[in-house]
Amino acid sequence: MNKNIFLLFLTVLLLAPNFSLAQQTKQTPKETTTSSNSTNSTNSTTSTTSTQSLSAPKTKKIAKRKPIAVKEEVIEIPSLADRLNQQRLALRRGEEREQSQPYLIEEVTVNGVYKSVEGYGAFLKAINGRLFFAYRGMLFYDGEILQIDPDQVIFQQNLPKGKTKQIIKAYDPSALRSSTIDKDKETKKKKTQKDDEESEDAGTKDE
Repeated sequence: MNKNIFLLFLTVLLLAPNFSLAQQTKQTPKETTTSSNSTNSTNSTTSTTSTQSLSAPKTKKIAKRKPIAVKEEVIEIPSLADRLNQQRLALRRGEEREQSQPYLIEEVTVNGVYKSVEGYGAFLKAINGRLFFAYRGMLFYDGEILQIDPDQVIFQQNLPKGKTKQIIKAYDPSALRSSTIDKDKETKKKKTQKDDEESEDAGTKDE
């Protein structure tokens, strides 16, 4: 009896390690499956993250700035009467002034061109009927005479911000002659009309 119990005990001892190994073997595939699942999920997360990081960066919209409008500098020019008065006061103070200095370049016309030993000169007529001889370098309120040619006078006009502009005034003798002829014709016509009116008035008084 004791012998049988001893043999049974030995058998249990021998079978116990095998039974524990079998249980460990059964549990190993589950752990492997779990680890593989976690590895796959990690890989998928990593690939998703890398894909997102490799995607094209989002471009920021830059708002366009509107161009700033630059206001042009406006210079107020005194009237011709004020400029002529300033000229008279300056001459009284003893300042040297040219007779053309009160006038703007646009206020004069070329009435003729002459030639002298020193070069070409011009006859200019101002807007108020003033006539004067002009020469190269003659000053005006807004510029000067740059050059005088046989058929034109070139002025240099001073503009704001140190800029300059050339203005050419041509001399056309035929145009001046035609205008003079037209004026003479108009004067004669007015005189004739006046004479006719006077003769009619005289005839009426006689009656």
